[in-house]
Amino acid sequence: MKSKSEIVRDLKAKVPLFAGFSEERLGELVDASAVVSFEANEVIAYYGAEATHLNVVLEGVATASVPDPDGGSRILARFGAGGTFGEMALMTGDAMVADVVAGAPCEVLRIPVPVFQSIVVAHPGAATCWCASTLATSWPCTSTPTRAMPPASRPG
Repeated sequence: MKSKSEIVRDLKAKVPLFAGFSEERLGELVDASAVVSFEANEVIAYYGAEATHLNVVLEGVATASVPDPDGGSRILARFGAGGTFGEMALMTGDAMVADVVAGAPCEVLRIPVPVFQSIVVAHPGAATCWCASTLATSWPCTSTPTRAMPPASRPG
């Protein structure tokens, strides 16, 4: 298992969301979170479950997939070290949009909702960074296309 200082260094270097955070603030985040080990093929998060954590892959690989109509699954994304998942559900209050399964033994930093809200969401610039990276990675994975509202029907 990585030390706290190694985790802080990796968060700052590998996770764009945390690039602007001070090492002290990241240390607080790590102290308030848990590092959880998962074996290959172990489910980390379930499709449709309530989001309880922002997850950051520290070591290993995890795969996000959704059930397909034929009874199989469709892979949406693979997360290596520095990959994050669960943020969309945390920001919207919706359920998890995919199963996330360890593709090999992996370690995941699980940041609880209150810590995510008090440290991450409150950080200047974090929301902008999160929105840009989430939209860039999530948009192609949506199963239902979203259309822009015509100008006449937009509020305001």
